[in-house]
Amino acid sequence: MREERLALLPLHTALFPNARMQLRLFEPRYLSLLRAHFLHHLPFGVACIHCGRETLREPHDRLHPPELESVGVSAQIIDWDALPGSGQPLQVIIEGQHKFKLSDVRFEPDYLVTAQVVYLAPKPPGSLQKNHQQLAHVLASLPASCTLGSLVENPSALQLGYQLAQYLPLPEVERYQLLELDCATERLRHIEQWLRDTGATQ
Repeated sequence: MREERLALLPLHTALFPNARMQLRLFEPRYLSLLRAHFLHHLPFGVACIHCGRETLREPHDRLHPPELESVGVSAQIIDWDALPGSGQPLQVIIEGQHKFKLSDVRFEPDYLVTAQVVYLAPKPPGSLQKNHQQLAHVLASLPASCTLGSLVENPSALQLGYQLAQYLPLPEVERYQLLELDCATERLRHIEQWLRDTGATQ
């Protein structure tokens, strides 16, 4: 398994492989991270915050990095609407790539958050079963503004679960729990149960 030290965007939500997220970034440390990604193709990841802030609002926020959950996802930039260094917030669309386990979270001198990560072995995509066709219809019914152009025809069980977990209005705790799951079928089962509990499906 590949291991490296990775720069992170700590967020109060989870990013999934094969799914997209729109972000508005303004802190110099994260604009520098994205500039390095643009210019030097340096990788970065997204990790879900267990305790702490996304931004450095107060002096005491600089004493310790946020506490992060143990699983994150590497990311790449799909689109942006401004150039770093323009003095304006940078809006970007990022897409999740590979899951990893993280440890040894720390602040670098510029307060960029980094962690030691071990990439997890890819899971089999899995074929979509007949009893999951309703979930495919749920995903297809979501507005394009929500899915950010990420949908593919005939998604695998793995892709379907990742994208539903990203785009449905799940509680953030449940969203992260779906990221932790290893089994695509189990992830879909949990999503089905949530849709029934909320009355979205029968």
